Amino acid sequence: MKNTKDNLYREEQIQIMKKILEHIGINKNNNIFNREDLEKDDFKNKIDELIPEIKKYYKISQWNSYKYGINKHINLLKNICKYNDIIIDKMQKTKKNDNNTEKKYIHFVVYRFNIPEIFL
Repeated sequence: MKNTKDNLYREEQIQIMKKILEHIGINKNNNIFNREDLEKDDFKNKIDELIPEIKKYYKISQWNSYKYGINKHINLLKNICKYNDIIIDKMQKTKKNDNNTEKKYIHFVVYRFNIPEIFL
């Protein structure tokens, strides 16, 4: 069996995933987040704190959406969740804006994280 980061550091990867979920506040009862919340500086700072550990235990150099994407922090979260078999449901809703502003519609994006028991 080839010694890859997946084989060598699986326990560390699980611990990092738990830290990320804890930092963000994702748990079994609180698993739905608005995209706007994930674009705030507070979220980005929490992810930035963990990037050295994430780079050490995950193969993020292969994640193009992280390297070249616009929302690197959200893409990193999505990739790590996908890697750890956490399913993220993306729900979108468009609502007519009742205020008399330039925007006729408001677009909402919400993520629901389906977390396996191993991370709770």
